[in-house]
Amino acid sequence: MRAAALKQTPEPGRHRKVRTASGESDRLTPGRLIDKGYRLKRRLGASDRVWLAVDPAERLVVMKTGSRSLIEHEYRILTGLVHPHIASVTDWVQCDAGSFIVSGYLSGGDLVSLAGLMPRYWLKAAHTIGLVLAWLHSRGIVHRDLKARHVMFDDSNHPWLIDFGSAAQIGSPWSIGGTTTVAPSRGNEPVMIGDDLYSYAALLHELLTGAPPAAGRRRRPSDDKAGLARLVDERLNAPADTRQPDLAAFGAVIKSMLGEDRIQA
Repeated sequence: MRAAALKQTPEPGRHRKVRTASGESDRLTPGRLIDKGYRLKRRLGASDRVWLAVDPAERLVVMKTGSRSLIEHEYRILTGLVHPHIASVTDWVQCDAGSFIVSGYLSGGDLVSLAGLMPRYWLKAAHTIGLVLAWLHSRGIVHRDLKARHVMFDDSNHPWLIDFGSAAQIGSPWSIGGTTTVAPSRGNEPVMIGDDLYSYAALLHELLTGAPPAAGRRRRPSDDKAGLARLVDERLNAPADTRQPDLAAFGAVIKSMLGEDRIQA
């Protein structure tokens, strides 16, 4: 399945029917047939949770598995979101091999590969993801698991935000979920926009320096990135429940950098 086709996001509820199929065993291996139509090709990553597969129409897709409750949660979140930079889910499969959500395959790699490079290589993608977060927040949703490997590129180099397994409504009870990046000052308060603000700053820190922030071991960026770096550092040290600096502040600085001839991609 070509990544560009992801823009045709299914309407909420369109694929909510759960299909049950027989399987050989609960072991996932390359070549395994899932739900009499999807065939696994290879793992995407070190675990058995995410697979490259082929759908019944011979298109490449990604199949993600996990506990039924988590997979169902991510499916329901994603079927309610229609955005040109959020990877849509196209199917939900429940069989004796496990619970799976299916989405289109993004072939352009992830944002990790650009970390530490000159800003011209990643500024536009970072700006786009900031806009995606603002769009989510306007709809009452916090992603809660933003990191460089959760921003993927299609074959036209357009960025897509993926992995909504930890996403939650603003104000809902706090739970860690997945591998959420959280502020050190984070307590057990309900889900808040500040959770995404911290992780966005952590993402920008990794892009600026080549490494994610670690307590007491943050790298000093070069002078030409100092304006953005100051904002990142301010956010990383801000209380978890404050909204300043916010996405608009980051966006203004990034747009000014995009406007400089030496930064243009």
